[in-house]
Amino acid sequence: MRCFTQFSICLLLILLCMVGQTSASPGNSLDITYVIPDKYEGLLLIVFDMPGGVQYPKESTDIAVTFDHEGIARIGNPNLLWGTGKSVAKEEKSGVEIPLVGRKTNLPQPLPTRAVLRTYGTGIAIPGRRELFYDVFIVGDPKNFSDTTDPYLTYKKEVELLLSKYFGLPSPVEKPKDAK
Repeated sequence: MRCFTQFSICLLLILLCMVGQTSASPGNSLDITYVIPDKYEGLLLIVFDMPGGVQYPKESTDIAVTFDHEGIARIGNPNLLWGTGKSVAKEEKSGVEIPLVGRKTNLPQPLPTRAVLRTYGTGIAIPGRRELFYDVFIVGDPKNFSDTTDPYLTYKKEVELLLSKYFGLPSPVEKPKDAK
């Protein structure tokens, strides 16, 4: 009887491991294509958890995040799906692939004439709403990219202007004058 109980427990553990493995597999590989307007130069913003924004199913293995002509992509999900696939940036009409990196130092030498630098995402707390999260991308001549480890700091004011213009948000880094 004891042997049967041990065998049953082992079999149950093996089955649980197999179920866990198959349910985790689809999300492990996710390819993301960032679709940028042709010849676009400047900042791009992905804003998450937006009403009416594009919803990506959790089972997705390949998604395209499309920026409008103003450089904004509105996503209905609270964040982008996570995976280990590849990420690329392409021009919308021409389909030309543009180097996409997280740091300027990751670009090939000699530098390409155009690249996309992805910064780290951040958030802003808004009363009466969940925190608003966004990612910032910079598109242009990489010679002009910041050498800092967090390029967002270099472009903070430009990002704040975009958030204010398109979403009516106050600056995420400055407190109101009456705040202490």
